Amino acid sequence: MSESKYAGALAGFRVAYDSLFTVLANYPAERVEQSGACGVWSPKQLVAHLSGWVVEAHKRYDEFANGHESDRIYEDFDTFNAASVDSRSHLNWTQTVNDLRRTVAQFTERAKAVKPEQTEDKRYRAWLRGLERDCIEHTEELRQFAGL
Repeated sequence: MSESKYAGALAGFRVAYDSLFTVLANYPAERVEQSGACGVWSPKQLVAHLSGWVVEAHKRYDEFANGHESDRIYEDFDTFNAASVDSRSHLNWTQTVNDLRRTVAQFTERAKAVKPEQTEDKRYRAWLRGLERDCIEHTEELRQFAGL
């Protein structure tokens, strides 16, 4: 049962990111650096933010698989988000989108490698569902900001 729930969570993650990548493929160039897509963030910063959380999920999966509970607790998500965005600020729009594509592809492979018996651990599924929700929310913000 948990294995099929996990497969459903992985499928939801992939659908959400496929939808985002469709939006990003046609994103208006004149909007990518404009503030306001999500609070003060530009679309480029929003994409960088998403990359940061996908990278974090990959790290968490590795820790779960090794029997470790992460000691990283984010009481202040703004600090984590700011660091993720800042670490990618040197990238242009195309590089930022490609970074997200690469990060999502790597994480997807990692997620597909979760052993059936590990799918009982709800943390794996929780990360997929959280990433999916975040992606869906931000995809809609990006659509609205671009008028798509």
